[in-house]
Amino acid sequence: MKRDPRLRPLSGDHHHALALARRASLAATDQNPGALEDTWDEVVQRFDDELTPHFEIEERFLLPAMTTWPYATSSNEQPSISGSDWSNSAPV
Repeated sequence: MKRDPRLRPLSGDHHHALALARRASLAATDQNPGALEDTWDEVVQRFDDELTPHFEIEERFLLPAMTTWPYATSSNEQPSISGSDWSNSAPV
């Protein structure tokens, strides 16, 4: 898919997040008791280091622009995707 070159870093972030989600999913079914804990530690660290800045960029630049699209919601509320604090959560 062709996209504006300025979106390529965000697209790469999405790819890395999907790979991390896949590893977390596999760790959840792993017979190694430490696998889930190790993967959860990685998820929390990468969320803080990579995903939070990614969400901030999307919220600052992309979401406001999307509210002008013809198929955007009629709500006046701007959505938020980084409002959760994942660092205090534990794996299920």
